[in-house]
Formats: sequence, C-alpha cells, structure tokens
Amino acid sequence: MAEKNNFKAFEAALKQDNTNLYIFSDKEPYFREKAEEMLRRQILGEDDMNDILLDGDSLTPEALSEAVDAPPIFAPRKLIRVHRFAPSSVSAEDGELYLSVLSDIPDYAVVLLMLAEPAKKGRGGDSNALAKGLSKLSTPFEFETPTPGELAKLIQRMCRAAEKGISPSDADYFISLCAGSDTQTVLSEAKKLLSVSRDEIRREDIDSLISLSPDAASYLITGAIFDGDSAKAITLYRNQIKKGVSEYVLSSVIFSDLKRYYAVKLGMGAGISEAELLKFLSISDKRLFVLKKIVARVDVPRLRRSVTLAADNEYALRSSSGDGVLETELLIMKLCVLLGRRM
Repeated sequence: MAEKNNFKAFEAALKQDNTNLYIFSDKEPYFREKAEEMLRRQILGEDDMNDILLDGDSLTPEALSEAVDAPPIFAPRKLIRVHRFAPSSVSAEDGELYLSVLSDIPDYAVVLLMLAEPAKKGRGGDSNALAKGLSKLSTPFEFETPTPGELAKLIQRMCRAAEKGISPSDADYFISLCAGSDTQTVLSEAKKLLSVSRDEIRREDIDSLISLSPDAASYLITGAIFDGDSAKAITLYRNQIKKGVSEYVLSSVIFSDLKRYYAVKLGMGAGISEAELLKFLSISDKRLFVLKKIVARVDVPRLRRSVTLAADNEYALRSSSGDGVLETELLIMKLCVLLGRRM
C-alpha cells in the first residue's frame, strides 16, 4: 500500500537522487504535477529529446523495455514517464515482465510510474503481485490534499510573496468559497486576488473577484451531496444565487452532473473503457478519476433515484410559479440523505 509521503518527503528523495524508479499515486493533482515537473527538470534540464511519455492504457512490457533500454540521445540521462499505469489491470504474466524490466533499469534511465488508481487492499489491489513487487522496488509517493487550514496558510504566503496582505479570517473565507476544489483550482483562483490594487486584500475584493462557473459550482455542490454535507451544499448553492446565477441554470447543471455520475457507474459495471467514457461524457481524465472514486461507494438504485428526483425538480421549476430556489434546496437535502450514506 502506498506510504502517505508528503511533498517534502519527495523533495528530500529528489535531492538524494539515489533511485531510478519513482511511483506517484494519482490523488492530489497539483502536487503530483509539480513533483513530476521537478523530476523532469532535475533529470533533463531543458532537454526535451530524452523525455519519453508513455500511455499506461496501451502500454506493453515490451514497449517499456524498449524505452528503458534505448540509450539517451546526446545526453547523460533520459526520463520515461508512464501516465495512467494500473497494476490491477495487468495480467500475472505481464506483471512478471514489468517487474523484470523495472528491477534492472540502466543507470542512464529514470522511470516515473503515475498510477491510474490509488493503492488499495483487496482483490486487484495490494494482493496483486505487480503492486506488491512495485512496492518493494520503490515506495509510492501519495501526495495528500492539504487541509482547508493548510490551504489558507498557503494563500497567505502567496499574498505575502506578492507584497499583499490578507487576514487569516479572510483567507479562511476564500478557502470556504473554493470548498471541494482541488489545490490547482484553489491556487488558480487565488492568483486573481493578487490583482487587487491596494496592499491589503479585503473580503469585498474576494466577493468581487472570485466567481465559479455554473459547471464548477455544480461540481462542488454534488461533491458535498455525495459527502452527505447538506449545509455545505446549500451554502455553495446560495452563494451562486447571490452572485446572480439563475436557479434554473443551476438546477439544470446539477441534473446533468447527476446523469454523469450515473453514466460512469453504469459504464464501470458494463466494462466500458476509460477512453470511451471520456469521449462519451466530454470530461477530463482527472474529472473522470474523481467521479469513479465517488460512485464506487454508491449503488446503482440510489444513483438512478437521484437522477429521477433531479428530473422531477427540473420539471417542477419549469411548470410552476413557486419558489424555485427553495425547491432546489429541498432537492439538495433529499439528495444528501439519499447519496451521502455508504453502501
């Protein structure tokens, strides 16, 4: 199972530079991507010629062996990066071949495996011979998502570096608006704060600068729903209404998101490939990874029921003169009860 190594532990390992196999668990995109770029810079510098990127979905042991064995071109070292590598999807025979290649990497090569799934116990997880073998060759780095408090401190440091001030309470308030977002999204939103002309960033600046698209807002709202956190989900919903987003638009986007969750669950059960799901749903592979983790803990009947409830709400909003905001808040509370409990 992956050790919960944080980013500082990776930096220390990179400084020692005494391994030619790195394994990243795909959990926190921001720190994983930052670590990947740091590794690339250390091994290659500005050299792009010896940066080999392979797709784990279509990778074979033979292809990896060829990439590893081929010497670097006009350089002392080369980097082989494998995205979306899934040990549990590899046959026992291929697993042995992969371990043979990865246990005998030449000094001039460094291999980075980015797992398409978190290390886990049970069938197809740590019981998988390849997963066990990899853990003996190199300890996976699993970059943990920072807590809201850690993110707030990170925002304060960003502002200080830009010679701007922000109070701890306003930094906490900013983080609350980004609740449920990954670190990359939070930091991207935080960069908007640095455009404030005055030296001290105030709450009114945050309210005027930070805005989420209906799609992004729905992503956060549905995330809170699946956590069973009705207070957070409704707060996020009301924040969007206050910013002038139509309740009809929000309801429609939430409905569409719930249909995506349902489609992912059905697709996983039917054995549909990740590539087909990405094409069908028109979402990023990172978003699909998150959706798969969420729906893994909810059964099909409840997901089907959630779509039905959202469809009924859509119909009610468009055919009634009632309070659309209140009706959608009631829907959110029902969904939290329905989807928030585990199987």
